[in-house]
Amino acid sequence: MKFYAFIIICFVGIGTVEAQDAFGMSNSNYSPATTVQHNPSSIVDSEVMADIRVLGINAFLHTNYAYLAAEEFSYFRDVLLNQTIPNAHFNSTRSDYSLFSSVEAQYFSGTFQYKEHGFGLNSRLRTFGDIRNVPEIFANAIDIPQIKGERTIGGNLINRDLSAKDVNLTVLSYGEVGISYANAIQHFDRNLVVVGGTIKHLTGIAAGGVHIEDFNYRIDTSGTFSYSNLNATAVSADGFLGGSGWGLDIGVTYKRMLDNVTNYNPFRREAGCRIYDYKWKVGASLIDLGYVKFKKNSSKTTAINASGSIADLSNFSVSADPEGFLTNTLQVPDSVVSTDTSFSVLVPAAFVFQYDYNLEKYNLFFSVEFMQGLTPNSQFGIKRPQVLIFTPRYETRYFEVAMPFGMYNLQEVRSGIMVRIGPVTIGTDKLGTLFSVTDVTGFDLYLQCAFKILQQKKCGKKRVW
Repeated sequence: MKFYAFIIICFVGIGTVEAQDAFGMSNSNYSPATTVQHNPSSIVDSEVMADIRVLGINAFLHTNYAYLAAEEFSYFRDVLLNQTIPNAHFNSTRSDYSLFSSVEAQYFSGTFQYKEHGFGLNSRLRTFGDIRNVPEIFANAIDIPQIKGERTIGGNLINRDLSAKDVNLTVLSYGEVGISYANAIQHFDRNLVVVGGTIKHLTGIAAGGVHIEDFNYRIDTSGTFSYSNLNATAVSADGFLGGSGWGLDIGVTYKRMLDNVTNYNPFRREAGCRIYDYKWKVGASLIDLGYVKFKKNSSKTTAINASGSIADLSNFSVSADPEGFLTNTLQVPDSVVSTDTSFSVLVPAAFVFQYDYNLEKYNLFFSVEFMQGLTPNSQFGIKRPQVLIFTPRYETRYFEVAMPFGMYNLQEVRSGIMVRIGPVTIGTDKLGTLFSVTDVTGFDLYLQCAFKILQQKKCGKKRVW
């Protein structure tokens, strides 16, 4: 498992990765097989009785380290027409750097509602890369020929007592199979309350990375790099399917309905084949609470209170091997290093808040979603970014369009579009990069195919599309 191999894949493959959490679909009333991943209670009281997804491709990439200038890069010219991609530029104004990537392949998944009960099955492969709080000295030392890394150390670092804390470089890949259940625990008058949960078994495929709890360092005018009080852990797992673990999602949704739902029984002939509409709804959930523990062909190397120095900083480079980061990159003495044959990685837990308002005219809705990563900086794991999204959307049975816009980590404004025609959905949450409106700090696209069953066959209406 190599640190820079992941980064090279992210940047060189910038035109082939897709979208993170498909925010354009996250409040859709016609895609419960997708919304269940944001809030498991959403599988009750959607507009479809069953949603069967046969294909889904999601992924995401964002970094504050390197970018392609909007005036130099064109997605249609340089990627689709296979022209030369221009050299990347580097942001040298930050004291720390980050990168987050999520690539996901979703195979068979589905949801089904019976009366006030909702059931779901979800299966997918997920790969995450999470690089956080990387000091300038490490960011510029990573040799990436494909993007022409300069490997220069800024003058503002010379002769200063510096420190770094909670530096994280992690790659995690695993398979996931989950079972969901939700129930409308209260349906009285115009009030509908739904609670739901998903339990997931996780199969670890591969993992690797370094977590630096803290350390102090200094670079003098002669180029000597010295450090002290280094507390760090490096892990790697190269054995295929060498890990296992568990995950959990829990959520609740309250809906203020337009009609009385005391005798709630949607989609069925005995209730007049009704679908109940809401005026507004609000939901909250905790998703991806869990871990993957690796035991097969796995190693964990820990350094406690290490110190040392590197005299020739001009040759300083980050090792491609996690264990080598301590022993080769920082030349930590063996006397302060301990090893183990297993380790655990936290999956990207998050808190999600959602609000959706039905305008009641022209099939228009407006939603707000806030997502906050919960993985502690002090723990070895993947931390989701902070995202705030506002989304107006138009939805009918056969056609839906949404235009999400908001902020990523409260720093970068981004906008997107989602279009669903029958069973096929395509969208992006980062539209500006496709049209060279903004600098390319990542790329975003998602594609899904899901078939819907509207109601019982007894209702005598169109059931599937």
